[in-house]
Amino acid sequence: KFNEWEQKGVPVRIEIGPREVDGNTVIVQRRDTLEKKAVSLEGIETFIEELLVEIQENLLERARKFMADNTFDVETYERFKEIVNGDGGFVRASWCGEVACEEQAKEETMATIRLLPFDQPETHRPCVVCGKPGKSLAVFAKAY
Repeated sequence: KFNEWEQKGVPVRIEIGPREVDGNTVIVQRRDTLEKKAVSLEGIETFIEELLVEIQENLLERARKFMADNTFDVETYERFKEIVNGDGGFVRASWCGEVACEEQAKEETMATIRLLPFDQPETHRPCVVCGKPGKSLAVFAKAY
């Protein structure tokens, strides 16, 4: 059952039917691009190992692109609320470090701090919520 294994996240499907047995081949389908290919049984192990590395690189690149396309730098609380309450995404903004500011953002938008990046800028803009001097850059988003 193809659907059962796709739901489990299996990255490659190998189909073997009477024609494939007669031809000493298998049909290999990538789950990430849905590309199907007839592959000889000779050297299939090497082919699958290389394919899995290629699929991993493709999925990682796709995830990085998605993250970059959906991360927004904001300086105002109005823009913050517009993004979070609109199409959503990750909002990178300056934060003063006060729990009250995070609570206000959570109460008004349901967004919370998802992470504080390791590579912080040397100077910070004012806190996006209260306007006090920012202490760190934070990435906010809604949890689903």
